[in-house]
Amino acid sequence: MFQELNDGEWNLRVTKKADTVTVILIPTGGSVKTPVRFTGDAAELDQKLPELLGGVMAEHKSLEEQAEAAKAAAKAAAEASKTSAAAKSASTTAKAATPKTTTSPSIPPKSETAKAAKTFDIFGGD
Repeated sequence: MFQELNDGEWNLRVTKKADTVTVILIPTGGSVKTPVRFTGDAAELDQKLPELLGGVMAEHKSLEEQAEAAKAAAKAAAEASKTSAAAKSASTTAKAATPKTTTSPSIPPKSETAKAAKTFDIFGGD
């Protein structure tokens, strides 16, 4: 049975009431900390627990790998975001340093545009 365990730290709790045995396996290290419970009669668990434990360990390893991949992806995304934000900040700073051009004579000043907007009728009336 113990050959089936993945590397790491595990807490094992066994409870027996009459003919029913409950085995709870609790991972204490790593990203996945969900305990696993096996319940059955003693003879059944003696026979099937190593096989069941092997399946659980394979699934646990898969979940650990997925969690680690997700952490790595999140870290890479955070670094990319920081790099993007730094580049955007540098671009904004460069734009701010560029002198502004004067307004074209064909564009009315803002105050004239605002006056015209107050009298504009979208239906064509005055």
